[in-house]
Amino acid sequence: MGVPRLFTCLQKPENASKLKDRTPLRQRISYSTGHIFNDLCSAVWFTYFIVYFNKVVGLSTTDTGLLFLIAQGADAILTPFMGIGCDRIVIKRFAPYGKRKSWHLCGTIFVAVAWPFIFSPCLACSEDSPKWLPLLYYSVTVVIFHVGWAGVQIAHLSLIPEIARRPGEIVELNAVRSGLTFVCGIFIYVVTWILLGQASEEGISPNLAKEFTQLSLIVVAIGFLFSFVFHWGTIEPATSATGKRKELTEEPLDEHSSDQSLCVEIVERDAPSHQPKTWRQWFKDPQFYAMGVVYTCSRITVNVSQSYFPFYLTETLHFQKEAIAYFPLVILVTGAISSVLVKRISKSLGTKWTFCLACTIVLGACAWFYLQTISGREGVYVAAFIMGCGNSVMLVTVLSMTADMIGIDKASGGFVYSVMGFLDKGFVGAVVLVIQTFYPDSPDGVICEQCGSYVRLVFTLTPGISAVISLVIVGLCFKSKLVLSCQPRIEKADQSTQTIPVECLADFYEKIAELPSSNV
Repeated sequence: MGVPRLFTCLQKPENASKLKDRTPLRQRISYSTGHIFNDLCSAVWFTYFIVYFNKVVGLSTTDTGLLFLIAQGADAILTPFMGIGCDRIVIKRFAPYGKRKSWHLCGTIFVAVAWPFIFSPCLACSEDSPKWLPLLYYSVTVVIFHVGWAGVQIAHLSLIPEIARRPGEIVELNAVRSGLTFVCGIFIYVVTWILLGQASEEGISPNLAKEFTQLSLIVVAIGFLFSFVFHWGTIEPATSATGKRKELTEEPLDEHSSDQSLCVEIVERDAPSHQPKTWRQWFKDPQFYAMGVVYTCSRITVNVSQSYFPFYLTETLHFQKEAIAYFPLVILVTGAISSVLVKRISKSLGTKWTFCLACTIVLGACAWFYLQTISGREGVYVAAFIMGCGNSVMLVTVLSMTADMIGIDKASGGFVYSVMGFLDKGFVGAVVLVIQTFYPDSPDGVICEQCGSYVRLVFTLTPGISAVISLVIVGLCFKSKLVLSCQPRIEKADQSTQTIPVECLADFYEKIAELPSSNV
């Protein structure tokens, strides 16, 4: 009786080859538009937030840094609570509409209301207003914005397993979502380029308030339009994805079913179910702290270089104001190309050495930016290209390393990512506040050589030091892992004659030999 059971194990069940119906095309297209509003806001936020409040609104450098820290802190604190609320709280009046779509709708309204007030003059302020009033006014608006932004982000992400009918569609929906983020970035930089090009001002000053307000209104109009498409075409299933998985796992298996095989018995005896790490166990793991430092430093490298690039272009190299639109566009495009190629590089080098390569590229770009002269400033295009490649590869690989660290502890993966996100947002906000605190004051419309020298230092040293810290920790604390798979490579034409490698069979027979004879 052993031979039939053996072949039952090695053969795929007939019903396993049956594919589920695909998610309707309308559902997939409409879902992909649900995060466009957030993506448009993010492109403006991380590139122009500091330069706008410092140069256009006229907040002091310290107040600008404090406002950025308040925004980052609100995001760090609100996101986990939004995740819990989106999973557990149902708004009764909107229950028939869909639990997650209701959260998405409320978040969209918050973003649409708050966003224009962020990038427009303070309505509650006047010439006689106290200095703290603008900071308070904009602090309220950015907190309201982040309440909505976090709600939209969490609700949209959590809908993926709900609407996807095939495992492959989860990857597809995420890929489309990432691709549209890239498109939104291009759109924002092109629109900014056009708006700034039409302005008569040579530099960035309070006279550009109208252009930034127009940009914010364009973002709201386009974002709200695509949000409407999302809510019109996306149908949230009444049964949650968790419930679906539970039904599948609890489905009884017939005793004589061909799906039942010796492989199941081997797993049950020799591979007991893994207990995921608790938060206490994670805090006792040294690699958890190392990963936290690497992840945070990577985000500091990317966000600081993105936020201070407009200052570097205008105050250090004396480019025209349009440069703050087309240079970030160069970084975005090169970063997108690099993110496509990083998978092949990672297969050859592994994530550890790919990350180290990215850190080296970033250091090379920082050195170029530091040594760049005004007379040869056109060479900064090459430096921007290099920085875009390094930043993109660094971000992709650090996420892969985090996933590798989590491994089979997927049940506690949410805790790990929430801690990483909290550290990232908190430290990035703190670093920006420190930079802004020591930023030299400059009169409006006057070229400040001291400011240009200061920006040259912070724009190159901050990302550079963060990259060095990441490089050292990854080089010393992380191991290169080479995973060998015994799954054979077969051509499509040879699938009907697929064979099993000798190594796999040997391992299989060893496990059989360890079992009592009654099980064979």
